[in-house]
Amino acid sequence: MSDADELIRRARSGTDDALARLVEECRPTVRDYLRARVGAGLQRYVSLSDMEQDVLIGGVQALDRLAPDASIEDFRALLLRHAKWAIGKAARGRRRFDGESQAPDADGPPPRTLRSGAVTRADELRWLGEHVSELPEPERDVVVRRLGGATFEAIAAELGLSESAVRKRYLLAARKLRAAGE
Repeated sequence: MSDADELIRRARSGTDDALARLVEECRPTVRDYLRARVGAGLQRYVSLSDMEQDVLIGGVQALDRLAPDASIEDFRALLLRHAKWAIGKAARGRRRFDGESQAPDADGPPPRTLRSGAVTRADELRWLGEHVSELPEPERDVVVRRLGGATFEAIAAELGLSESAVRKRYLLAARKLRAAGE
């Protein structure tokens, strides 16, 4: 059994260190796949870093569904299947945006009529800006930088934190924002 296959066996048994090493070993494959397949138009709506994170989480959650004798290559194939699904999901989500909001006093034609319940990206960003200011400073710092387009890696370097700590702060902030929207 190769070292990589031993790593996947240990990760499947629940060893946190092995799981973290497995994810880090496969991360470049996922990153390269997404970079090669997600165009600039879709990147306006979704961050490659966020997609990468979703793919890795989905792969880890599905790890137990692999055959007992699965190799690391089987796990990489599983991750790439999740990446393909993530791209499709992002593309479908992009279609929900019907355009930008237009200020009532703006010059030009009136805004398009939106389907019932549809929210435009500008409205979402306005709502988000109002609620981000209410977050505790450590979480607000991360969210503001992410909204500015910074990657988790860049934020970690800027704030002197681990990438894992930055992701946890972002997740905590997202939960608080989600609760505020309910």
